[in-house]
Amino acid sequence: MTLVSHDSFNVSKDVLKAFTKETGYTVKTLKSGDAGAALNQEILTKGSPRGDVFFGVDNTLLSRALDNGLFTPYEAKGLDRVAKDTQQDEKHRVTPVDTGDICVNYDKKYFADKKLAPPKTFADLLKPAYKNLLVTENAASSSPGLGFLLGTVAAEGEDGYEAYWKKLKANGVKVVDGWEQAYNEEFSGSAGGKKAKADRPLVVSYASSPPVEVLYADPQPKEAPHRGRHRHLLPADRVRGAADRGEERGGRQGAAGLPDQQDLPGGHAADHVRQPGRRGRRAAGAVHEARREGRHASHRRAREDLRQP
Repeated sequence: MTLVSHDSFNVSKDVLKAFTKETGYTVKTLKSGDAGAALNQEILTKGSPRGDVFFGVDNTLLSRALDNGLFTPYEAKGLDRVAKDTQQDEKHRVTPVDTGDICVNYDKKYFADKKLAPPKTFADLLKPAYKNLLVTENAASSSPGLGFLLGTVAAEGEDGYEAYWKKLKANGVKVVDGWEQAYNEEFSGSAGGKKAKADRPLVVSYASSPPVEVLYADPQPKEAPHRGRHRHLLPADRVRGAADRGEERGGRQGAAGLPDQQDLPGGHAADHVRQPGRRGRRAAGAVHEARREGRHASHRRAREDLRQP
């Protein structure tokens, strides 16, 4: 059985062996870039699927997958024990496996050394004090990047978010392809960023990123080198929901019951986002309808304008 996912998918050999022993299926993992890019590849090849199961589509990307008929219905055993508000498709074309927060993480040492308070709101990110400090992901290819974009739509409104992004660009935001690059190469608060001599102390990532830094450090510090600003930066505008997996159409059937990544302390890598509040849901719905009706060209151009040369 071939499982298609994003580059951050990570499951131990022990879990895969246990799964094979229980089901008889041997799992081959195919990593395909960030979550949005991986999903786009599956849509382009849906006539001849590259895999049997896709792991990591979240609620910001779900409509794209369902509109393109990518998954076949499958009602997983034990679904009755899963919270109803995370079951985003009544036809059960995807199975919710996890939830989590997207937020802006900040490098504690940088802000302590500069005697600068971390940003608390979207508006703060436009202030001169935070110029050239933030790195985020391309909303066209990355689910945390798209979640952050939807947060700004919810905060600034459908008529104001493009103006907000122009100001954010003028204040030096850096936009990269995906989470791996943003967090592990550009963010100064991560272990990878320190090795790369990164110079961005603010990154769009996950609330679980700081404890993961502690878990994998050797020796382990008493506290994480960075924190996530999610309670203040993204209050009602936080995007939350389930990360899902789905059985691809044309793939072999019966390939369900996948390991739930319980052995993954870095579970934030499954591209989880918060369920939008009422305002966020309206904004997300408007974005979806615009995409559906072909009116998203201006949004795409705006995203392209944000990309760094």
